[in-house]
Amino acid sequence: MWFLHNGPFLQVVEVLQWAVSWNMSMFFYKYTYCSTSFVSSFYNSMLVTMNSSYMNQQVTNVVQIIQWSFIFILKTPHHYHLNTPVGTPEAVCPPTKIHIKKTQNQEWYQWLAGLIDGDGCFLVSKAGYASLEITVESKDEALLYQIKNIYGGSLKPRAGINAVRYRLHHKEGVHQLCLDVNGYIRHPVRFVQFTQVCNTLFLEVKTPDCLHANHGWFAGMFDADGTVRLNLTTPYPQIAVSVTQKYKEVPEAYKLVFGGSLYYDKSQNGYWTWAVQSKSDVVTMLEYFKAFPSRSHKRQKLFLIPEIYHLLMQQAHLPQESQKHPSALYKKWVSLVESWKAF
Repeated sequence: MWFLHNGPFLQVVEVLQWAVSWNMSMFFYKYTYCSTSFVSSFYNSMLVTMNSSYMNQQVTNVVQIIQWSFIFILKTPHHYHLNTPVGTPEAVCPPTKIHIKKTQNQEWYQWLAGLIDGDGCFLVSKAGYASLEITVESKDEALLYQIKNIYGGSLKPRAGINAVRYRLHHKEGVHQLCLDVNGYIRHPVRFVQFTQVCNTLFLEVKTPDCLHANHGWFAGMFDADGTVRLNLTTPYPQIAVSVTQKYKEVPEAYKLVFGGSLYYDKSQNGYWTWAVQSKSDVVTMLEYFKAFPSRSHKRQKLFLIPEIYHLLMQQAHLPQESQKHPSALYKKWVSLVESWKAF
């Protein structure tokens, strides 16, 4: 192999050796998604080409071949990268460069953390790939688009159920999302999942911050597991705002900040519910949602609550003496109730 020590080829070999070094391998992986073994194979094939070219005294052609090969790799479509592990996110969906839109404020990240605590799931595959999934009712699909527009990802209807799933597996998007919600994830199960993802991404996990009446997390959790009900079976219709969860820590946080009641139901394998029913407590929650709005379909019922209380004060809900000629106030009440049921 004496030819490897000749002047021109010695320089070329040094270039190729550097190409398979760690830095160059990372360069290839970042911009072409080629594995290190792919670069090594490229290096070995180039040595053969060099040997053949040298024997024909075509050093100039060797340099041209190297230049062309570098351009070829940088422009090679993703489906030519045969070293991508089967079953990884890259094999399922070719990775694309995502430009994260940093346009949201702290309250929005808190809301997102609450939504993930309620309806989300952090995952780490056997191959070590981190991802996030959020599943909501189909009527809340627009909510998921808000997240997709910032971090990327994909939306897909769930088969057999009236729900839509958002999935984020692009490393850059998952990394940025974890940075944004770090310190706000607090659900017992979700925090364990989040910690596993952060360990995979070499991120330090922050301890959940203290909850208070000016924290956006409550709005996100409400969009995930909250309900607004109007009870029409009692003589005086009553409104209730509630949040239900299997783990006590979640509804208990609402009680500590907003008051209300906390109770346990043994049905459906057991779950905890926080609820407020008095007018003063419900109005307190409405004031909270003015500052930290709900982004789910439930916000429509929240908008109707002030009008319901207004009509109740005027006794618009009372039965009419004449069913054929109901008052205008009663008609307004019936129309409002129909609007409520539509949501």
